[in-house]
Amino acid sequence: MARRRINVLANRPVSEEKGEVLKTYYASWRKFNRVTNAPFAALYNSFKDEHLATLDPGPLRLYLYFSFHANNTTGHSWHSIQTMAKFFNTQTRTIDNWIKTLVDKELIYRERTDKLSNTTFLIPYTNTMMVLTPRKKHNLDDQNLVDDLVSLVKRREELYGEIIKIHHLFQWKLSKGKIVVEEDNHQFLLIMTRRKNGVVISHIYRFKNLSDYGVNEIEIDDIATFESPFLYEGSPIKGVAINPSIPIHLNKHAKDFGDLLEQFEQAEEVDLDIHPRLDYGLTSEILKDVIEEAETEEDQK
Repeated sequence: MARRRINVLANRPVSEEKGEVLKTYYASWRKFNRVTNAPFAALYNSFKDEHLATLDPGPLRLYLYFSFHANNTTGHSWHSIQTMAKFFNTQTRTIDNWIKTLVDKELIYRERTDKLSNTTFLIPYTNTMMVLTPRKKHNLDDQNLVDDLVSLVKRREELYGEIIKIHHLFQWKLSKGKIVVEEDNHQFLLIMTRRKNGVVISHIYRFKNLSDYGVNEIEIDDIATFESPFLYEGSPIKGVAINPSIPIHLNKHAKDFGDLLEQFEQAEEVDLDIHPRLDYGLTSEILKDVIEEAETEEDQK
């Protein structure tokens, strides 16, 4: 009698099925980690582009160590040189050298908090936006407020880098597809700084008390410029009025706003000056005819 072959692997998935199973397996793992709030390290693709191929293995491993231990919101952690040396099974002098490399690359900042350990801060390695908060309360959107915000950024030059540009941004508000003149508009102070490694920070402060002010044109193709009433180092800040089709919001339209900020960072003075020049002032004065026409149309309805 012929021997019967027992096929243990008869139900093994073929290779293409394995791929689908693995995709589902990974997707389920990601979802499970998300719903259980599993700790994670935030590494963006730009880290690969800028540092993965150039960092030596030691500093790279140490950066990953800091990333895994850092607070996910604030990016800081506390670990002594001895603790890290024990983890990597190496000498404290080696850890010191790795740390120096990461500090020189402006990937981390170390500050001593006591005799045993330092606080390690992860430093953003790509351009970003930050909301500015003045050091004291201001009831008016005036020169004192602007001076306060500028001095705050300058005071933190070691961390933010040098100021490279300041703009007063303006945008009409859209309501149901129509531009609203007499209600709230969007106005920001933009202070751009650049770190030594080229990373740019766009510091944003939204003016809260300038709804009565605007530019003397309603239709703006892309951008237009105007002379802001605010000064920087004794000269008027260049204002930029932006077409409202891309709202300059920090949340819902942050990506579009970020793309626009990158263009501002690259733009020279001549790039802005080729655009139309507008006046800025009280809308009741500089847009008197437009407002009266709108009121007449409303009355006729």
